[in-house]
Amino acid sequence: MVLAFVGKDESPLASRQECCAVYNLLAMALSGLVAEGLLADSKVDQFNLPKYNPSPQEIMPLVRKVGS
Repeated sequence: MVLAFVGKDESPLASRQECCAVYNLLAMALSGLVAEGLLADSKVDQFNLPKYNPSPQEIMPLVRKVGS
């Protein structure tokens, strides 16, 4: 299992593409594994990645609560 925690920038100047960079890298890595024969293409088609990008306002209360 892989857990990735990706936040988002709430500023008006934030790029809509910056949140997708991690997912683009993952797609390239999976495609590379298929090209090398290390992963079946059908497994990539079945791959499900739930996505939710919390804002700093959602995360900071949790960080403060646990004292990190």
